[in-house]
Amino acid sequence: MIRSLNNEVLSLIKEEEGYRQFPYLCSRGKTTIGYGFNLDDVGLSKEEAGLLLEFRVDKIEEELFHKYFWFRPLDDNRKSAIISMVYQLGINGFSKFKKMIKALENEDYDLASTEMLDSKWARQTPNRVLRAAEIIRKGK
Repeated sequence: MIRSLNNEVLSLIKEEEGYRQFPYLCSRGKTTIGYGFNLDDVGLSKEEAGLLLEFRVDKIEEELFHKYFWFRPLDDNRKSAIISMVYQLGINGFSKFKKMIKALENEDYDLASTEMLDSKWARQTPNRVLRAAEIIRKGK
């Protein structure tokens, strides 16, 4: 990939397109987001989606690391289950699981798993929650 003009062209496009956090219709009636990303005609490549996913997961992990001290010593499998939960529910949705969070603080993984399963979230996405609860319970 040629990057000799990278900074200049990025600045120019940002200035010309402007930034929009949420989808909008451009002057041609196309669903657009960000710096003029045409979702109707171009969409989002698997590579672009992967980069966005990595970025968001990094942000979630950072937020959990700073907000919940019990998160830090968790093994990687349990961290992954919690990050996946936050990815789906958002940090605000996750923070409503007060009994589960308290159980995680106390390293009571059986109770934390039970609390995950006893939720509206589990009724809405049962297979996903069953996997996450099993990971929390066993650490694998």
